[in-house]
Amino acid sequence: MAGARRPEEFGPNRRELMRSTVDMLEATIRDAQRQGELDSAVDARAFALMLMASYLGSRVLALDLGDEVDTGRVRDMAMFLIDAFSGAKARVAAL
Repeated sequence: MAGARRPEEFGPNRRELMRSTVDMLEATIRDAQRQGELDSAVDARAFALMLMASYLGSRVLALDLGDEVDTGRVRDMAMFLIDAFSGAKARVAAL
């Protein structure tokens, strides 16, 4: 939220962090596609952005709902989705 209030100070670093996170998610999704574990029809970039938006949205919700929103669990569920779509059962079983 500080980035929104002082974009000249925090904006560039925040944007770079978000881009690198989305890039990492996209790479993970593309790896699963290359290995035949995830349908190639899935738009890897859009899926990565959706996961990132869900996590960031949970953090915004937590501002209003407080402890009702477990942002760590939302992040875990994003990884669960990647694993579930890719057939990687080890991490899915741990959740």
